[in-house]
Amino acid sequence: MPICSYLVYPVAGKAGELRQTLESLPGCEVKVADQGHMLILVTETSDEHREEELQEQLTSIPSIQCLAMTFAHLEPAISHGGVS
Repeated sequence: MPICSYLVYPVAGKAGELRQTLESLPGCEVKVADQGHMLILVTETSDEHREEELQEQLTSIPSIQCLAMTFAHLEPAISHGGVS
């Protein structure tokens, strides 16, 4: 289960709108930091494919000025086949 955290800097005047947008995405938890000038985003998704989809959604949000990943825990895919 991928778990990631980000520092998110909103476009000036868009912090409230950005917070609502991020909170509406499944698997996202948002905390306000630096008196609203920065948001801390923690995401938890079911698998790597869903994590990739979420990252694409995040990078397409126009009210994000800067998105910086600070932590990522991506479990490797488990092979159920035989030994190679």
